[in-house]
Amino acid sequence: MQEIIEFMMSLEFKQVDEAKFSNGKYIVADLYPRNVLKDKDGFIYVVDDIVYCNTSK
Repeated sequence: MQEIIEFMMSLEFKQVDEAKFSNGKYIVADLYPRNVLKDKDGFIYVVDDIVYCNTSK
């Protein structure tokens, strides 16, 4: 899970809860390890996540 957190932070997202991240404009949720793949070079691919606009602003 730490790799997912670091990856999302590198994209300027902040962790909102265990598997949810936001950059203020968008929220990306359901980022559990079962929804993330990593290739042989260490690049992370997110699959089966939930993305939506942050309408609370």
